[in-house]
Amino acid sequence: MNYDPSKKDKGKFKKSVELVIEDFVFLTDFPTTKAVAIQMEFHLPRPKSHFRTGRFYQELKEDAPIYPRKPDIDNLAKFVLDALNDYIWKDDSQVTTLFLRKVYANEDEPHTMLKLEYDD
Repeated sequence: MNYDPSKKDKGKFKKSVELVIEDFVFLTDFPTTKAVAIQMEFHLPRPKSHFRTGRFYQELKEDAPIYPRKPDIDNLAKFVLDALNDYIWKDDSQVTTLFLRKVYANEDEPHTMLKLEYDD
């Protein structure tokens, strides 16, 4: 038996995915055994240290980074791929194409966008 320190978080993530896609009819085909292409876009929260203080607390500092450095994008992707095993696909080894992007969330809440296609 393997210990998975993020098992609880993966369960929460899977529940949030279920809430978003539960109304789609195509889910009757899942978990799929087909090859899958997936695009992931991670919109991450900005740390408070990126913002000014006082009455300008909502403005970014001039030296605030444009792109997120942490967490590593490959770790974010692995989390999503593992979390969706036996739900979207039988096993994440079926993912044949993977496009990744991470950015800071602007006005919207931090979130993850997924786009799936069969890779036929």
